[in-house]
Amino acid sequence: MVNEDIKKAVNKWSNSFLRPLIPPKLLSNSEIKGTEDDGAKLIYLKFLYGIKTGRISTQPTDGGIYNVVESTDNQSLWLYSLQKDSIPEGFNPIKKKDSGFIPTGDIRKCGTCRGTGKVRCKSCGGKVRWTSKNLNGDLIENVCSCGDGKQMCSNCDGFGDVEIIILTQREFNLFETKNSQYNGEVPQEKVKKITGDLIYEQVYDYPFDILQGMLVGGIDANEFDRLNNEVLEFLKQSIDYQLKERGDIDTDKIHSQLDSLFNSLPNPGKENKVLEHEAMPIRVMVKVENAPVKQINYKYKEKDYSLWVYGKENSVWKKSSPITFNYKIIILLCLIIGGLSTWAFKSLNSSKHIPASTHTFDYREKINNEATNQTQTEKENIITNNYKASETINEDTDNQIQEKIEKKDNLNFNGNWRIENENSYYRFNSNGTGNYKNSRGKDYSFKWSLTGNNLKVVMNDDSSIWVWRINSYSNNRIEMYNSSQNIQRTITK
Repeated sequence: MVNEDIKKAVNKWSNSFLRPLIPPKLLSNSEIKGTEDDGAKLIYLKFLYGIKTGRISTQPTDGGIYNVVESTDNQSLWLYSLQKDSIPEGFNPIKKKDSGFIPTGDIRKCGTCRGTGKVRCKSCGGKVRWTSKNLNGDLIENVCSCGDGKQMCSNCDGFGDVEIIILTQREFNLFETKNSQYNGEVPQEKVKKITGDLIYEQVYDYPFDILQGMLVGGIDANEFDRLNNEVLEFLKQSIDYQLKERGDIDTDKIHSQLDSLFNSLPNPGKENKVLEHEAMPIRVMVKVENAPVKQINYKYKEKDYSLWVYGKENSVWKKSSPITFNYKIIILLCLIIGGLSTWAFKSLNSSKHIPASTHTFDYREKINNEATNQTQTEKENIITNNYKASETINEDTDNQIQEKIEKKDNLNFNGNWRIENENSYYRFNSNGTGNYKNSRGKDYSFKWSLTGNNLKVVMNDDSSIWVWRINSYSNNRIEMYNSSQNIQRTITK
């Protein structure tokens, strides 16, 4: 039988809009014919190793040259500083960490000053006295403060002797890999991404006393292989001891997987160069997890199918599945159509709409510029069509407002009017002429007329026509609306 957690996982998987053709609530709407258990054993391997590099340098010393040391003891970068507190805990890689220097006791005369402790003065070049010209072109005599044309050697701080040291840098690298003991239908690359229940874990630190002997002269590749074979044998014995009695795990297969993983380990000895580049194994970890894999055979609408639920994550994999036209497809189509419709509407609206902060008369410049390369007849047609569109909307004018305006004796447009919320002005003259000044201080002249509740404005420079419907009025305040551009405007005296 299929437990509820697995059924919920499959139903959630089938309900996803990422799988629109798979029937929703797949298992709830199917007949479960049977299940098969085929658990996977996940085998992890982690290997931490250190790399230390050395570079010959010098440092000043006040010692004598009679203390020369012919060779560096032990011949290993790690043996000079290999302490437990220098090794990171667990399996944490550390990149490019400075770790100081190694003194060699090799004291020599400074090669820069040849043991004198002094070099030529950089200020005067050893001249002490010299002449030069000032700003007026007069010759002047210069005397350097060095006194003798010499300065202290910076390489040996004036001691004349230097000690050979090895500047070191260390880093800790982590090699990790994961394999599985599984021969079922689910692809290996998918099985490797899941987790299971921990059934075995062993951390092995490479013995410090053995490493000390191996580090003298540097670890070579053969020494590391011999040591790793011993570690591998220890881990196999530990696996048999802890897992064989369970009866459900083939430990021989885990041994085989472990052999493959250990063969892929980087061998620190292969790139070792004593006192220059030395690698050292630190610790290794092996972990085995038991991951569930359940095959579910089911029937949907008289056809047989199979799917697999695997790992603690209850991941789902299938070879094939039923295909239906369901609500997910309908919702996705509605969302797509709605999105396209919204996009088309906004695109169309943005080509016609002017932001409220931009004055209406500025928009005529855009229309005029778009018609620049057209014939005069085409341009006049654009202007006429805009006007007709306004007149068409004005046919639905409220008759009561029109009558009130016609009967109002003191309705007087003459004078200066300010556009509310803008730094722009109208000037209406009694002879039917007027001026408009925008927020940038640019003036436009126009002709105007009042018919019913419609204010008609014709610009002189490009003959563009703007028709405003008057919605409310008083002696000092008028509210107007331009239907062709969908703009509400309020002007005050």
